[in-house]
Parts: sequence; C-alpha cells; structure tokens
Amino acid sequence: MSSRNNIAPQHIVLAFSGGLDTSVALVWLKERYNCRLTAFIANLGQGAELDTAACKAEKLGADEVRVVDLTRRVRPGLCLPDVPGQRPL
Repeated sequence: MSSRNNIAPQHIVLAFSGGLDTSVALVWLKERYNCRLTAFIANLGQGAELDTAACKAEKLGADEVRVVDLTRRVRPGLCLPDVPGQRPL
C-alpha cells in the first residue's frame, strides 16, 4: 500500500512502549506497508519492562528491536516524583 504521496515507505521506525496502542500500530504498519519495521524502545529506567516490550515487539513482527539507554540524557528533575496520596499539580 502506498502513502498519500504514492511513495511506499521502505523502512519505518516506531517508538514502541509495549502497550496496547503501539502494539496495534506495529501490526497495522507491517500489514499496511509491508516494509522493514524497527521498534525503538527508549530506556528511561523502566527496568524489567524493557525485556517484556522487546520480546513483544519481536513476536508481533518487528524486523529489528532497538533498546537505547537514555537514562543519562534525561535531565534530573525533569519529571515530578510520584507522591502517593497527593493530588495532581
């Protein structure tokens, strides 16, 4: 299938989390465009969830899975700490 410019993509890189939305997107993109697909997973300190997401991407048909460690690139203090029992800001 071709894109709206009638140029079929040769390679798609999908930011993949392993959740329902990106899992459905991976399968849909592979079926629709029938091209090479790389699942990109950013390691932001998730731990064991990374292995689960990588295995899921492979099982769903990703041609390549890239897990990139971005823990040192994320600025400290960028995210607010999770405080149980507190109302959102």
